[in-house]
Amino acid sequence: MGKKMEASDSFFANYDVEFGTRIYNDDYSKTFTQIPSKKTKVEIKMPNTDLASLYEEQQPETSAETVEYFDEVFKFKLADMQGDSTPGRGFQRARGGYKLYGDANAKDRWYFNLALELPEALFVNDEILY
Repeated sequence: MGKKMEASDSFFANYDVEFGTRIYNDDYSKTFTQIPSKKTKVEIKMPNTDLASLYEEQQPETSAETVEYFDEVFKFKLADMQGDSTPGRGFQRARGGYKLYGDANAKDRWYFNLALELPEALFVNDEILY
């Protein structure tokens, strides 16, 4: 954003989000295996950046707080990913939020994480997940 946040910033809005993962054999592959994707809605609001009001008391500079906006877990059938009759399920997890720090010189941070859980046998050395 490059500036102090304001409640009127267009970033703070409702989003339609689609989560998914692609598996490529290597850096040069043009084909991939698509893991089934899921859609959800996420509302990102301006976080309360006053730690004292979150805790209702003054906080030391070493304190921090995480404001989580979404934490979604999607399960899918391995057969849908593999295009065969592979039994079992895989899971995708998407998380995002804002990390507040008490130190006046620290920069608060947005974070977005995507995790993928599959049976070990489906992970291959040197494959790249996007």
